[in-house]
Amino acid sequence: MKESYTKEMGFVGDYIVSIRKIEKSFNDLRVLNELSLDIEPGIFGLIGPNGAGKTTLIRLILGLIRPSSGTIEVLGLDIEKDSLRIRERLGVLHERPTYPKGSAPLRFLQRIHDIYGDGKSPDALLELVGLSEAADRRIGNLSAGMTQRLGIAQALVGNPELVILDEPTSNLDVVGRYEIIQLIMQLHDEFGISFIVASHVLSELERICDNVAFIRNGTIVMQGGTLELIDRFSKGRFRITTDNPQQLAPLLEGVEGVGRIRITGISTLTVVVSSNSLVDLERRIKDTAEHAGIQVYSILGASTLEDTYMEVMTGVS
Repeated sequence: MKESYTKEMGFVGDYIVSIRKIEKSFNDLRVLNELSLDIEPGIFGLIGPNGAGKTTLIRLILGLIRPSSGTIEVLGLDIEKDSLRIRERLGVLHERPTYPKGSAPLRFLQRIHDIYGDGKSPDALLELVGLSEAADRRIGNLSAGMTQRLGIAQALVGNPELVILDEPTSNLDVVGRYEIIQLIMQLHDEFGISFIVASHVLSELERICDNVAFIRNGTIVMQGGTLELIDRFSKGRFRITTDNPQQLAPLLEGVEGVGRIRITGISTLTVVVSSNSLVDLERRIKDTAEHAGIQVYSILGASTLEDTYMEVMTGVS
């Protein structure tokens, strides 16, 4: 029987994190500006550009820094009064973790386990993250993907109810990213662990996140269920695959019913139309393209988290 990560007296409530009007400044630089956010149990995605305040928000949730004003509750506890108790129930993988390269994963996790005094055994953790065969290798010789899995194992030592991952797939290849995403889903599905994942890779967050929030300039500009937000901001938006998007884009500006146009790749552009009728859209666009000698390969609904991000954060789609 698999060991459960769920605490016998685990958190029961609507939100695992509840933030109210948080402000945080460093000297004269305000990083977070009256930010409010509620995070439900599950897998939550925190999305925003560099400098938006994601890492500062994570450090506040972890109790590593104090807010200038506002309140934060984590797992029903006040971050100011119960910081130690909260951290005992959290796990974290920072964006750029460092490890003793000369040590082995098993020895390293044993040291972390000794600090906690209880929790999942190092052998069981290595098996869980798929590193049993690398238990005695030097950490410095592990691949980037294996090192990230070791970081997740470290985050799980204390049997956390909530794990925070800051850019967990950065610098990984396609296979490594896939393995980390699969591991996150496995840990949530099998053990009920909640996750807060800050990432730039929106296609991955779309696959795993129940809810997401977009942060910009220290403020939450939009939050909600992932699928609900995609549906809300994808209506009337289509992606066109063509052999010449640069030439086609200005021509479509004169097509009735076509609004904003954005070139999104060497063979794609995205358009906003006043009607969701794909038949009408295809006819108008293909006629325009044919008259200019441009080939159109496909016209499909643009309904991804990336499309939603571009609409919410920049007003462009």
